[in-house]
Amino acid sequence: MSAANLRMNNKRNQYRNQYRNMYHLICRVISICLCALFCLSFGCTSKKEERLQEIDFTVVDDDEIPEELKTIIDQKKTGEFKLTYADQDELYIVVGYGKQLTGGYSIQFPDVYLTKENIVVTSVLLGPEGEEPANISYPYAVIKIEYRPEPVLFQ
Repeated sequence: MSAANLRMNNKRNQYRNQYRNMYHLICRVISICLCALFCLSFGCTSKKEERLQEIDFTVVDDDEIPEELKTIIDQKKTGEFKLTYADQDELYIVVGYGKQLTGGYSIQFPDVYLTKENIVVTSVLLGPEGEEPANISYPYAVIKIEYRPEPVLFQ
């Protein structure tokens, strides 16, 4: 074999090695991306807690709210807030939606239930029906349940 053929074979081998190295690098990058995607998709999801029981609650009228709780609500009502207040054998759960430009809002509690570790409370602000005058309002709602030691998780 001549020297020219050897040089040519060496060049071909260099190109082949470069292509092989590039192929292996691309395969590694794709594998890492797929592993990361798998971990993010399945490894980072939180389990939804299982409902153990529905919790009965009562919507509290303004005149039945404890004075100390009324004071706290007045201090927080300009912004959105969620809080709990324990009084004797009852737990008050309060949700406020801050300053609104009109009146006529209502708040519903479609879900109040117990899980293994939490009391879960879901609230929904419903807008006014029809034309409401431009009166600034601060919608909030207070419900009470029998006192329980579990923390309240607002959704």
